[in-house]
Amino acid sequence: NPGTYIGFITDGSNTEIPVFTISFSATTLGEYTFTLLEALDHVDGLDNNDLSFDLPVYAVDTDGDDSLVAQLNVTIGDDVQIMQDGTLDIIEPNLADGTVTTNTIDVMPNQSADGATLTQFTYDGQLRTLDQNDNGEQQFSFTEGELFITLEGEVRFEPNRDLDHSVNEDIVKSIVVTSSDFDNDSLTSTVTLTITDGDIPT
Repeated sequence: NPGTYIGFITDGSNTEIPVFTISFSATTLGEYTFTLLEALDHVDGLDNNDLSFDLPVYAVDTDGDDSLVAQLNVTIGDDVQIMQDGTLDIIEPNLADGTVTTNTIDVMPNQSADGATLTQFTYDGQLRTLDQNDNGEQQFSFTEGELFITLEGEVRFEPNRDLDHSVNEDIVKSIVVTSSDFDNDSLTSTVTLTITDGDIPT
């Protein structure tokens, strides 16, 4: 279209996919609007970084004469996911048929435009990796109970019954969760799990 620059890529089927557009104003000389339609690949592993590139532009007068080419610089900031720490507090269950779980917390409230997901975590120093093809709750078993976690950042815990509180009334474990996006921007958050001793199991 006249006055519009379209940046696109082609997929495996040779189909053009628009990535961004630049529309120049027909009424105000030199005014333009940049619209980003798809995520762009920033430098891997540098967290929040900028992507800059130049686009050649020129003007055409009423006689059809082209102006000299000028370079229009475009800078796009990287959108990094947001991670936050949290706590999971629960009293050890004491009913044989009871299912007790902590509240569910979200450790990644913003997944970024680059599609960040949780990739791995450590539970009390034990490393576990998440299945990137499983969009539901993924379950992991530990001595203290079952940890449930999703790629989108939701975390909860179901403690076992009759845990050993002989050393301390509260069992405290550290869960360090790692996320990564398409640009390999990696962030972590820490969840503190506290299981308080309950009554004698029935």
